[in-house]
Amino acid sequence: MAYAVSALLARRLGTTEGGGAMALSATAIYAISGAVTALALAGFESEADAHASIRFLFNPWVWPGALDLSLLALCGLIAAFGFFFLGQGYRLAKANIAAPFEYVALPWSILWGYLFFGSIPDATMLVGASAIAGAGFYTLQQGKARPAR
Repeated sequence: MAYAVSALLARRLGTTEGGGAMALSATAIYAISGAVTALALAGFESEADAHASIRFLFNPWVWPGALDLSLLALCGLIAAFGFFFLGQGYRLAKANIAAPFEYVALPWSILWGYLFFGSIPDATMLVGASAIAGAGFYTLQQGKARPAR
């Protein structure tokens, strides 16, 4: 839901704001919402038979070492560049033209999920991803088919 809201805001603000301003605001919003979520979940413990992702979410806080901090900083830098270029894309192109390019994240997320977590996509996930990508490409085609006003 948070990503959908950020995508809608990027589409709306992309016509008036620069990529740098959008990247800074998106990064700040994600950092603040992440901190609020962490504080809200602090002190909760998961049940022993909970799913591994739930148990991971509720692990006690451990201060990251130098390597982990470096990797987190690198992730933040990559995300900031991503937000910048996403903002530039929405600023320079119509939303219905730029939005389908975000779907390149689908195959990458499948690859990273498999490589890092051993996650193999099931039929439900593949049908859902196909529906999302198909709707995006349909929107792209509809935008091309309509004459410019």
